[in-house]
Amino acid sequence: MSIKTIWQKSAKKYVGTDISNLKIVDEQYQGRRIARGKYDDVFGKLKHGQAVSCPSAETQKIANALRDWLKRHNKKGVVKGVTYHTPTTGRVWLMEEK
Repeated sequence: MSIKTIWQKSAKKYVGTDISNLKIVDEQYQGRRIARGKYDDVFGKLKHGQAVSCPSAETQKIANALRDWLKRHNKKGVVKGVTYHTPTTGRVWLMEEK
């Protein structure tokens, strides 16, 4: 009999699933749905080449939200942001992909 340390783990026996317990049911998927974002109305009106004016502190957050919105809606585009367009405001542009 050997002494086992905390780093030496004993082998665990694999127990497979019993196929006789599986069954097929007709049931609708009731998973999670993606909720509308608070910027969805603004982003829906935004066209390529246009920008969103926002407070400087919020620029990165809005740029990330726009990137996520593009993915969720299968839209093409590149997001560019400038934190200090003026001393108090930033800009987030939706540009066309090259």
